[in-house]
Amino acid sequence: MSIDRVPSTVVLAATLLAAWIVGVAQAQEPSAKLDRTIQLRPEPGRLHPPVISDISIHPAGAIFAAAGDDHIVRIFEMESGNELYRLEDHRDWVRAVKFSPDGATLATAGNDRRIILWDVQRRAQLRSMGEFPYAVADLAFNKAGTMLAIVGFGPTIAIHDPITGEKIHELEAPINDMRCVSFSHDGAIVAAAGRNGVIRTWDAQTGQMLGEVKAHRQRTHSLVFTSDSSHLISCSEDRMIKIIDLGQGKEVAQMSSAPAKVMALTLIDDNTLISAGSDNRLRLWDMTTHQEIARLEGHSGSVTSIDVYNDTIVSGGFDTTVRIWKIESGERTALTPQGSLFTK
Repeated sequence: MSIDRVPSTVVLAATLLAAWIVGVAQAQEPSAKLDRTIQLRPEPGRLHPPVISDISIHPAGAIFAAAGDDHIVRIFEMESGNELYRLEDHRDWVRAVKFSPDGATLATAGNDRRIILWDVQRRAQLRSMGEFPYAVADLAFNKAGTMLAIVGFGPTIAIHDPITGEKIHELEAPINDMRCVSFSHDGAIVAAAGRNGVIRTWDAQTGQMLGEVKAHRQRTHSLVFTSDSSHLISCSEDRMIKIIDLGQGKEVAQMSSAPAKVMALTLIDDNTLISAGSDNRLRLWDMTTHQEIARLEGHSGSVTSIDVYNDTIVSGGFDTTVRIWKIESGERTALTPQGSLFTK
């Protein structure tokens, strides 16, 4: 049958089917809605509520920790948003909070240069790892919970055994203003970056440097590995999100968040990235197309920290609130174009 003799009913059906496929694909793009807002209050003697500098969700998802510039770590119940208790042994701004992979321990650190490990079940200090020679900006556990990496306003990355406190490695940093550190999911690689935009990687077991990439023009704020440990995603004040192929040792994709500086990011799953920054928004990105697919509005100040557990996002920042979001329509159907995570 020639094209000019195709019945009009067939053409109409094909057109409707194509429109339906596009509609389903669009409907399946994940988004999120604001579930609740937790407004923090100023402590006695302080004029303003604390800004939030870091958030960590417990591996079981029932609680999360939020740290701020009032020296306090607050533990919240996820379901209700109620504050359960506080950890108050720090003497200055707490910049980093991280639960261990087994959920038994919470590590906290900040401007007072102390690394404190807390017993989550007993709600009490387990041990202090002593004072570091510089303020601490970020912490990271490896997946096994046998290493704790520490970076801050100094020229080294320290890796300690969190159980004994013994130093395992002291690695040379590419700059003396380091802001983020992360372990690969397989535990083989540790990566760190800071003010000069250089991302450096090391063999986590031997401490041998594996390579470095000049990924950004300005300060790098967050690093996250893909689940297969093959790629590293970074974000920066240069308003860019970069994807680094670790096998090739080079950038393979980028996404612009202009005009916003990007302060935090994490993967929701292998298909979807979430970032946050100075425009007070959270943004969701499709990791196949590298396109922005949703914006979450609600914060009234820069968003500096995000974490994800299943269908829940927790965010915090300069507006002195913690916000809890519920992810919707995250399932991709067979009608949605599929491809490699890093297909250009």
